[in-house]
Amino acid sequence: MRSPPPLDGPLGAALAKAYGREYQPQPSNLTDDLPPLPPPRIQRAVDREMAACDFWLKSGRLALGRHPRHHPHAVLSFSRIASWLEIAMALRLTACGLDSKLPEAALSDDEAAGRDLKRAYGHPCAD
Repeated sequence: MRSPPPLDGPLGAALAKAYGREYQPQPSNLTDDLPPLPPPRIQRAVDREMAACDFWLKSGRLALGRHPRHHPHAVLSFSRIASWLEIAMALRLTACGLDSKLPEAALSDDEAAGRDLKRAYGHPCAD
């Protein structure tokens, strides 16, 4: 178990005075508590996904910016927004691989994780 960090500031000074010790502030190193970075392969995958998200957000902003110019008096109806949300949810299911109409069999956590790894990487994990 890790020892608690040293108390700095007024609380540390008050405690040192209460216990009859001299207060010595500790230099703080903010990088000590950070977890290690993931491997470069995972960092590249995350960067790629972030770039893709950025692309889709910019595309959406561009489309929203063009719509009023091309249709200055058009007001989006509730049914149009609902249909777009339905399409977006269908695309989400397709992108995540959950678009199957078959009922999903009950799997244990290990079997589900193996199936997900096989779908993501094309081969089952080795135990």
